[in-house]
Amino acid sequence: MNQIVVILGLCLLLGISLFSFPKDFGNVPQQEISRLTGYKAWHPKVIGYSSQMSDAMIFLTLLTTGAASYLSIKWTEKLPLNKKYISYFIKDGDKVPTIAFDRIIAYYVTITFIAVVAYVIFDVGKLWSATGVLHNVFEIAVMLSLHYGGKLESHVAFIWMGVYVFLVISLNLWLEWPQDASWFKFQGLCLDYSLIVVFVRLYFTTLKKIREYESMEIPLNRDDIAQTTDFSFNFYPNTVHHPSQIWLLILASIVHLIGNIGNSIWVDSGLA
Repeated sequence: MNQIVVILGLCLLLGISLFSFPKDFGNVPQQEISRLTGYKAWHPKVIGYSSQMSDAMIFLTLLTTGAASYLSIKWTEKLPLNKKYISYFIKDGDKVPTIAFDRIIAYYVTITFIAVVAYVIFDVGKLWSATGVLHNVFEIAVMLSLHYGGKLESHVAFIWMGVYVFLVISLNLWLEWPQDASWFKFQGLCLDYSLIVVFVRLYFTTLKKIREYESMEIPLNRDDIAQTTDFSFNFYPNTVHHPSQIWLLILASIVHLIGNIGNSIWVDSGLA
């Protein structure tokens, strides 16, 4: 009951924030037109725009997110070759493997790649928001998985994620430029900030727990690992340092947030 009250209260605050947006933004710049579809994009004409530079950066993003998607799916689709690779969530005495959480992260990376592909085709706008909101949904799924101790089995969680998608898309369709872009960016940045807070909290909570042990280092014996011809498993480490691996999540979420903030501030800059 308390959770429902909190959620309703947050929705009320979100609604107040939304309707507090000024009706008149003053001299609003004209929307740029997507090169491929002809739809209006969520940004004005970019100053100093170079199609060659832009396409080069987009191509690099496609390569990196595509490779990350492939490797993350490969690494999480099967159980680790060695049980020592498995980390666990420990909450209220329950010990839950992080396998499901790792797969959610892999799906999150994959949907990010899909969002990049959609950006190439549609540019950022109302049509693109269908993939952008799925990207945000997986951010919510990551946080909910941590909240439930590595599990995501609550039907209520899926219901609220569905409500979130419906609310975001509905307002995207209803609002006009630039309120629609501002709304989508606002709620997305809220999730980006929350993700950093959750990961930092996870790091310090884990660090506090493992101080009870003599070592935070778990050695991995290569002789115990089953032989495989899959090249992707050659990237596995020889040693896992707990909780240092969580820093990867923290750094990735910080870089993601910085990119979104920069794109929000310098919306008409070719460098953003």
